Amino acid sequence: DLGNTRVQIFSLNQPSTGGTTAVFKVVEPNKIYVDDDDDNTEPTIYIAVFVGNRVEKWTKGATHGVQIGDECRSCSG
Repeated sequence: DLGNTRVQIFSLNQPSTGGTTAVFKVVEPNKIYVDDDDDNTEPTIYIAVFVGNRVEKWTKGATHGVQIGDECRSCSG
């Protein structure tokens, strides 16, 4: 939800009546990857953030993301 600085979850098996906010206070989230490979933990969300050209890692219950790697000022794609 780019304009509201958040990432929402929608069920694929039910009609959409509204999403549940999974991540908040993310300025201009661009692309999202969900890693749910580990059966012992909750899924981890990786968000490509347009502002700052970086990737943030979010875990369940987090109040802020952790930057992964360095910023990339001249990246595209």
